[in-house]
Amino acid sequence: MSSFETRYQLSSFSIFDYKSIEDNLTAMAEKGWRIERIGAFLWKFKRAEPSNKKFAVVFPRASSEFESMPAESQTLLDELCMEGGWEKEIEWKQMQIYCADPEAIPMETDEAVRLENVHLNMKKTFILGWILTLFSMLVLAFSNGMKYFGNSPYSDEGTIWAFLATLYVALTAVVSLLGYLYWLKASRRRISEGGTCISATWHRRLLNGLLIGFLVILISYFADTKIHLGEGLVFYIIIYMLAALAVIAFSNSFSQYLKGKGWSSRSNIMLSTIVATTLFISMIVITKIIEVIISK
Repeated sequence: MSSFETRYQLSSFSIFDYKSIEDNLTAMAEKGWRIERIGAFLWKFKRAEPSNKKFAVVFPRASSEFESMPAESQTLLDELCMEGGWEKEIEWKQMQIYCADPEAIPMETDEAVRLENVHLNMKKTFILGWILTLFSMLVLAFSNGMKYFGNSPYSDEGTIWAFLATLYVALTAVVSLLGYLYWLKASRRRISEGGTCISATWHRRLLNGLLIGFLVILISYFADTKIHLGEGLVFYIIIYMLAALAVIAFSNSFSQYLKGKGWSSRSNIMLSTIVATTLFISMIVITKIIEVIISK
C-alpha cells in the first residue's frame, strides 16, 4: 500500500472519552479515511471512499484489556449489532468500535447503562493502573528523597532528578485519577438531567501538558549530569525517547496479540509484564552505554 493510501494520526485519547473517539472516526470517514489499526500512540488509517458513516464505541460489561470476550458472547453481540445495522469496525483493548449508516438506530439508547459499563471497565484498567503507578512512584520518590536529603553516601547528582521525576509522575497519576472522577461525576449529573456524557478532551490536553513538563525535567537532568551539550545531548535524548516509546508500543501490541490468540487474562498480564520489564531493563542498560560513549 502506498503512502498516499495510508495515513497515521498521533493519538492520545483517554480511553473513556468515547465521544471524542466516535467524533474523530466520523470526521476521518468523511475525509475518506477508515481506521485500520490502533496502537499505543499512532492510529493507522487506510484510504476509502468518503462516507457519512457514524461510529459507536461499546464497552462490554465482561470485557477486559487482557482477555477477549468468550466467543459465544462476542458472536451474540455482533449479531445484535448487525440487526440494528451496525458492523464491527475494530477492537482496541476493552473497547469495541462499530460503524453504521446514518439512518441506523442508536447503538445504545440508555446512556446511564453505557456510562456504568465504561466505569466498570475503567475500574479494572485505568483506575487500577494509575493507582499502582501512584503507589510505586511514591515509594521511589521516598527512597530517592531519603538518599538525597539524608546525605546518603549512595546519593549522586542524579538522585535529586530521580526524586523530582518520580514525584512528578505521582502528581500526574493523581491529576489523571481526579480528572476521571470529575468526568464521571459530571457525566452522571448531565445524564440525570436528560443529556449525555460530557467530553473529556480537556483531560487529554491536561495530560499532554503534564507530559511536556516531564520532558522538561528529563532534559534538565541530561543537561545537569554534564552530558555534552549540542548534538551529543540532542542525539542522546532522541535515542532515549524513541527507545521508551518503542518499548511501550511493543508491549501494548504484544499484549493485544496474546489477547487475540485467546490467552487468559492472568497469563497475558504475567507474560506481558515479564516482556515489558525485560525490555525496559535492556533499554536502560543500552542508554547507559550510549551515555558513557557520548560523555567521553
